[in-house]
Amino acid sequence: MMPSRPTFRELAAKALYDKGARLAKCGHAVEAIAAYDDLLGRFGTATELPLRELLAKALLNKGARLGTLNHTAEAIAVYDDLLARFGTATETPLRELVSIARARSETIRSRKFDFR
Repeated sequence: MMPSRPTFRELAAKALYDKGARLAKCGHAVEAIAAYDDLLGRFGTATELPLRELLAKALLNKGARLGTLNHTAEAIAVYDDLLARFGTATETPLRELVSIARARSETIRSRKFDFR
């Protein structure tokens, strides 16, 4: 049986995700965040697993970019958004992304309140 081909929505979402990832890799954090926001705005209510996985990855990367800009409160809010959207997901790819988001959020929170 041949694997199914991606839908147009999946291809469009992947293009926006890739745009954000490439901008981030080139050091353009603000533009990367804008690309992730575009993806989230267009496909934020998607129910298909491939799109949900891209949404979770976009949120994870957006949080990381906000962290590089020292926008810690915003980064925490993005990770919390990811946890609210996907925290009860049963699909393995989403569970892994939830775990990463939880760890990053806890790390930021512990640094934020470390008064050494």
